[in-house]
Amino acid sequence: ADEAGPALSINDVLVADDWKALDHASPNLGFNHGAVWLKMTVPDLQKPVTLEIAYPLLDRIDYFLVANGKVLQSLTLGDHLPYAQRPVLHPYFLIPIEATAAPTHQVYLRIETTGALQVPIRFWEREALLHHVGNVDQLQALYYGFILSVICFNLFIFVFLREKTYLLYCLATLSFLLLLAIIRGT
Repeated sequence: ADEAGPALSINDVLVADDWKALDHASPNLGFNHGAVWLKMTVPDLQKPVTLEIAYPLLDRIDYFLVANGKVLQSLTLGDHLPYAQRPVLHPYFLIPIEATAAPTHQVYLRIETTGALQVPIRFWEREALLHHVGNVDQLQALYYGFILSVICFNLFIFVFLREKTYLLYCLATLSFLLLLAIIRGT
């Protein structure tokens, strides 16, 4: 972590040898003041893959793809940066990685956020990712539609009965819908 002292650069991190292994695939480091570096080996790059970071509330992500000690690709993402700067316009952070001839690759991530530091990471083949995203988006649309229909129904009842309870229920349900949309990155 970059908590105290000067921030580490990618060159500092490349020569570091004091990495600690994480015991699970989806790091949840709680509330952290400072940046955290993560290092992982990329699966075989015979064909293009996409790195998914499925937590849209991270403030800043510095991504580096490294092979043979050289940075092949770098990118900066985060919810504080313009949405249009993302390589793939999706609520989650999706980073396409092209196939290369190098035998091994590492991904280095420098992650900084003021909220909870969760980093659910997964590598996807492109076709599998498109299928998965399509299914998840359809389920989300059904769920949002159901909640909106509940809101409209109760708003209709409020208009005819003038019971304040129905209006308060509509507002509470709408707040819940907005919370879900924000957490999903919508």
